[in-house]
Amino acid sequence: MGLLLLTAVRLPQTNAVLTAQAGADPEAPEQTARPVLTGGLAFLRQLDKSTDLAPGAWSIPRDTGGQRYRVDVITIEPGDVIFFAWGHTALRIYDSQTGRDFMFDYGLFEFDDTFVYRFLQGRPAFMVGGWQTAVSLGRYVQDNRRIFGQQLLITDARAADLMAAMLLNIRPENRNFLYHHYRDNCTTRVRDRVDEVLDGALQSYFTAQKQPRTWRASSMELLGGRPFLWYGTNLLLGSLVDAPVDQWQHQYLPLNLMAGLAAWRDAGHADQVGAVQIWLNPLAGGFTVPWTPWIWFLLFWAVIGFGGFIAPLIWIESRWWNWLGRLAWLGWNSLAGLTGLLITLMWWFTDHDSVFHNANLMGYSPLLLLIIPLSLVLRSRSKFRENTALHRILIAPPLVGFLMSLTGLIHQWCWPFLLVATIVQALVYVRFLFRERQLTAILVADRGP
Repeated sequence: MGLLLLTAVRLPQTNAVLTAQAGADPEAPEQTARPVLTGGLAFLRQLDKSTDLAPGAWSIPRDTGGQRYRVDVITIEPGDVIFFAWGHTALRIYDSQTGRDFMFDYGLFEFDDTFVYRFLQGRPAFMVGGWQTAVSLGRYVQDNRRIFGQQLLITDARAADLMAAMLLNIRPENRNFLYHHYRDNCTTRVRDRVDEVLDGALQSYFTAQKQPRTWRASSMELLGGRPFLWYGTNLLLGSLVDAPVDQWQHQYLPLNLMAGLAAWRDAGHADQVGAVQIWLNPLAGGFTVPWTPWIWFLLFWAVIGFGGFIAPLIWIESRWWNWLGRLAWLGWNSLAGLTGLLITLMWWFTDHDSVFHNANLMGYSPLLLLIIPLSLVLRSRSKFRENTALHRILIAPPLVGFLMSLTGLIHQWCWPFLLVATIVQALVYVRFLFRERQLTAILVADRGP
């Protein structure tokens, strides 16, 4: 779902319209039951094991099998830049009679002030465009990203209707659509086009199959090599992405759609979808999710946790460690509070519905921003016991949320993040408790007998 800047290339305009498709054949063979797909990344790994992945020059297949048209679903594997982290999908139509070879792309937008404003509102306007296939794919060749193709084995009549529909779709008055990361994106639009030329058979088949993995699980696995982004994104995502989905809904990611079309072929429809072809394999080994960054991620938080929350408890008398503990307390309340404020604003004032109903607010509340001045006021008035009690109360919300998530009372995968919040709040409370006793003893000693 790579986000590409719109260029000035335009296709010839046409007044052709999509003709009605014939109904499904009532005598079509019964569909063979298929195992539930585990996900696009797992399919890609299976493909890596079963395919010769020697690096080589790239080529665009133009064999039409004696027909006029060739239609392919193109899948580009994920890239290094965050915009390209989930891969990309496009639709390619080749007309051997005229030589026109176009790639239709639903992942386009115009990066201007209007786009930024609409994106912040949760209503980004994307569009579809078309280019020469070789030109379009050249961008991915430069990025050394593998390109896969799956040919749709449809009649010339249906391919012509699809070409007419796409040419109509890219007209300025028709090309814009309201983008949604999970429901309406560059992959789902291509998926729906394919389903149209197959008379709705794809949707009927995959809707009947439940998917054990949620939207969160399938999208976050591709961020496995970016632990900070993985953690932050999971914090922002609410319960919507943890709702049960079927196989049809699961094909919102490019790799998932590629796996779905391969499963459709294996289910007795090899006459409709061709085998996966590798159009470009620039590097040996293919796409992988590196786990080395997690070592640095965990080491970073281990140092922060020990230096900011544990060491001040061990060396309670040390002024230096005491100041470091205060800094850690200030940083935690600020970051957690700002995270909660962002979630709240997105929930109440935008259309980012994937953030709605977020139980992480139980541990990352915007109210933590108010704890900072309140605690400082209590400390300045020597109300050490009240200050300690305040931080004892702060343990309850994330702890309750953690237990509810772990036991399934909250239908959101948030227990790891609420556990972190619970541990931090508990350490902060213990520090305040020790400081309360220390400062109380000092006051008693100063007053004398």
